[in-house]
Amino acid sequence: MSAVDLAAQSQASNPTITVQVRLFAAAAQLAGTSSVQLRALCRPEASITDIDQIGRQLCNEFPQLRGIVQQSRWAVGNEFVSAQYPVQSEQTVALIPPVSGG
Repeated sequence: MSAVDLAAQSQASNPTITVQVRLFAAAAQLAGTSSVQLRALCRPEASITDIDQIGRQLCNEFPQLRGIVQQSRWAVGNEFVSAQYPVQSEQTVALIPPVSGG
């Protein structure tokens, strides 16, 4: 089996979607960017993933974000969402780290 065949087989058994992740405050500083395009594993039957999977993938690509991801909230559109919130390909999600102020 060629490398191309193996890659196609891997893609078929582990389908992915592309998601845009917006980073703010300390998360953006640690990652060195305010926006990341991720390829996240998805459910093969529906071509969707969830926020929890996106968080895991973000931590895999940016290990320095592990602590912040665990303390942060996620948003889609103008609403905070749970870890089980379904995310479709090409959707934009935002990681909102804890903030303090006076």
